[in-house]
Amino acid sequence: MSKKYSFEKIDYLLRPKKQIERKIFIDILNKIQNISIVNLSDYYYIGMGSISYYDFILFHKFLNIKKMISIDNSTLKRRFEFNKPYNFVEFYNKKSTDFLSDYKNDSNFILWLDYDFGIYDENDKQFRSLIEDDISLVVDKAIGKDFFLITIDIKLNKTNDLEEAEEYRRNIFHSIDQYISPQYKHIKFIKQESFARIVQDVIINIIEEKIKNKKNLDFYKLFAFTYNDSTPMFTIGGVFDENNLLQEKMKKEKFVSTDETIIDIDVPILTYREKLYLDQKIEKNFLDGKILKKDIKKITKNIVFDLEDMETNINNYFKYYRYYPQYFEGII
Repeated sequence: MSKKYSFEKIDYLLRPKKQIERKIFIDILNKIQNISIVNLSDYYYIGMGSISYYDFILFHKFLNIKKMISIDNSTLKRRFEFNKPYNFVEFYNKKSTDFLSDYKNDSNFILWLDYDFGIYDENDKQFRSLIEDDISLVVDKAIGKDFFLITIDIKLNKTNDLEEAEEYRRNIFHSIDQYISPQYKHIKFIKQESFARIVQDVIINIIEEKIKNKKNLDFYKLFAFTYNDSTPMFTIGGVFDENNLLQEKMKKEKFVSTDETIIDIDVPILTYREKLYLDQKIEKNFLDGKILKKDIKKITKNIVFDLEDMETNINNYFKYYRYYPQYFEGII
């Protein structure tokens, strides 16, 4: 039986929470442009666009980036080439590590390693070394004002067998032990709800270890998100820079988290009519993220349709309504 790629299992166009994450990141980058001398239209965008290239389309439309590189080691090279949304998108049919080894950094980049796997290799029962290798190469190529994101699957193996589950999670913890900070060493059994925090710690520690030999450069976290469209995912992003001035300027912006905070993107699935109804309830204070509990109670009291956990779902929608996608069938 031939290998089934992740894009053959999931329609990447129909992932609302992932799309919200992309749009928030673009919003953050636009705000950075407004407060600094960064001109993102001169940057390279390097990512893993798969066959939909959705992030490439957004980054070009909203950030005017025209230098773009997508990497994937799929055997379906012609399909990736055929689906390029613009002629200026370059496709490299390589493993990420091979591409990064050969890449000559002659310009600033926004680089997004959007993996469809986790930090633990279940076949080899050890930490997935490719992640450390890729991070090491990114750090080696990075210069001041380069942006770096990494997305990882954080689903823990589910089994009804308690002993099997405990052994699996002990194996994960053992495989990443060398990368974990002391405050997490006491954990004996990794829980799904705390796993993202541990993965974040591991990634930051690897970056900090690799960047020690680079003079006048450090990595400053700007955001971290979890979301679940079909499986729990974690994304962390930040900037390489000589100082933390950019991080300091941005730390009070919505959806920016410079500490250990991880924001969970969780929105209800709404029909178009339900979305329009809720949009009509948006008040001015919502625009600044000041959504009071009494506002939510007032809206939910008079709402004309049902949702599970109504107050939480409505509140979550209002947090992300500006980024919330709607999908329609189109006959072309």
